[in-house]
Amino acid sequence: LLQGAAAVTGGAVARGLALLDEAMVAAVAGELSPPVTGTIYCGVLEVCQEVAELGRAREWTEALTAWCDSQPGLVTFTGQCLVHRAEILRLGGAWPEAVEAARRAAERLAEAEDELAIGAACYQQAEAHRFLGQFEAAEDAYLRAGRWGREPQPGLALLRLTQGRTEAAEAALRRVLGETTDRLARTRLLPAAVEI
Repeated sequence: LLQGAAAVTGGAVARGLALLDEAMVAAVAGELSPPVTGTIYCGVLEVCQEVAELGRAREWTEALTAWCDSQPGLVTFTGQCLVHRAEILRLGGAWPEAVEAARRAAERLAEAEDELAIGAACYQQAEAHRFLGQFEAAEDAYLRAGRWGREPQPGLALLRLTQGRTEAAEAALRRVLGETTDRLARTRLLPAAVEI
């Protein structure tokens, strides 16, 4: 997992993803303890999402959905798994299901007091609400994400654009782009910047 993540961060994406696949094969095969399986799963999905390897993220999410559901004692992992599942559902166009998965994730994560992951769950809820045209619910969820420590951009800026508040959208994106030096993190912001 760590070698794969380091390779991807260093620019050797294909080599890194191959290493991550090896780690996931061990996790899916049941060769690892539940906490290690959860760590591998969450780590691999985070890297896949960073480099927009959504097909791979979707496959691994489907492979471990039953495992996540069978681990009620691992509250943080199951909550984070639901956040990942919510994002995969949202990106696949299953927006109502994404809202529900993110809501359940936030509930699970509140039990574990995992503030950053709660923020991530709120952000996924906000994104799904935005795609559904539920702008008031989206704004509320973006603001909750920010209160839990999750940067609400670029989603909140895209919501501002939809609301006709182009200057506010542009200012928000410029701010976050100015603060973001990590090149992988910037790649997630650039499509919204181009749109705005």
